[in-house]
Amino acid sequence: MIELQQVVQTLWDDIAKEQLIGEFPEAHKKILDERIQKIAEGEAIYKPWSGVQKKFEKAIF
Repeated sequence: MIELQQVVQTLWDDIAKEQLIGEFPEAHKKILDERIQKIAEGEAIYKPWSGVQKKFEKAIF
């Protein structure tokens, strides 16, 4: 599993280097603003990383 994480991290790092960060689409800004507001109001719901990992492991394997 660690090897897969290293591959994904390497790919992400390469993509990040190649991408120029410009303006975000309005739809993305709206989603981020809504999430920031939920965090500020104490209404954000967080999932433990272990649960997220299990979800992706099921999807991948």
